[in-house]
Amino acid sequence: MRRGDWVKFIWLLAAIVVLLLLVFYAEISERRGAARKESELKAFYPEVEEDDVGYISLQKGTSATELKKEGERWLVKLSEERWFPATAEGVKEVLDYFIGLKPAELISTDRDKLGKFELTNEMALTVKLASSPEAEEPLAVVKLGKAGPDYRSVYARVDDLSSVYLLSGNKNSVFTRSAGEWRDKHPFHGNQSEIASFTVQQGKNRFAIEKGTDGQWKFAGESARPVDQNKVVEFLARLAGLVAIRLRDEEKPEMRLARPDFVVSLAVGGEEVTLTVSPETKDSKRFLRNSALDQIYELAASSFTDFPLARENFEEKEKPAEAAATSGGDSSESAAKGENE
Repeated sequence: MRRGDWVKFIWLLAAIVVLLLLVFYAEISERRGAARKESELKAFYPEVEEDDVGYISLQKGTSATELKKEGERWLVKLSEERWFPATAEGVKEVLDYFIGLKPAELISTDRDKLGKFELTNEMALTVKLASSPEAEEPLAVVKLGKAGPDYRSVYARVDDLSSVYLLSGNKNSVFTRSAGEWRDKHPFHGNQSEIASFTVQQGKNRFAIEKGTDGQWKFAGESARPVDQNKVVEFLARLAGLVAIRLRDEEKPEMRLARPDFVVSLAVGGEEVTLTVSPETKDSKRFLRNSALDQIYELAASSFTDFPLARENFEEKEKPAEAAATSGGDSSESAAKGENE
């Protein structure tokens, strides 16, 4: 082989070696990149569980919504002095979204690009989860920016870190609701186990039912007629199941709450709760005022169809066997009386 051929062969061999090295390096880099990406795409706060959360803050600019948990109930802050029952479905959406939240894609690590994704502190929706309103450190802080390219995703970052991620699932319209829109539309929230007594009044007719020391319901101040326990359970369940069409913050004469159709007063956990229900309006509505929450609810009149408001609705009906025995006893007495005569 001539000298020139050897030179060409060596150059070819060198080119092949360089090419193999580049392929090897590219493969190693890809594996490292995949491992890095997998590492960075873990859940934001994997250690936080739903039961750990007792406070939620949703803030964008100067607008903020606060939610806190008291017992088993979530409340939304309407003012410094007033916390109102929050919609359970709304709170569940927040917790379901952020607990175990894992990004779909890492987009950028450049802090200078945060404005492009609306993720600066001034532009982003900042969501904080904490154990309580008084907790010194939050359990999780996530900032949400603008919608992704498909509008079903959203850009996000963790706390004050610069990495921008894409999340699959955009619920900003839910999270940016005003505090008033977080209010629960159920006019009554009492747990049956917490109710000690209740009174129903419609016009001049009034009766009261109370829970005895044995846990059984009875008519207050008497024991002659037993109460149908199932009817009481059904009645309280219907109260708890009422759902308003909308909430009203101001009473108006056309609501006719000054002259109600009926009033239900309940002793719940040591608190007196009065539910005042208006007559049916021309457009098939009724209005209900909850005294404890200082809130008026607008409901469909059909919500009160066949609503039990009379004392006899709660009386335990005499069983056929007992009625027959009583009737038989009366006949025997009449017959005996006739023979004696």
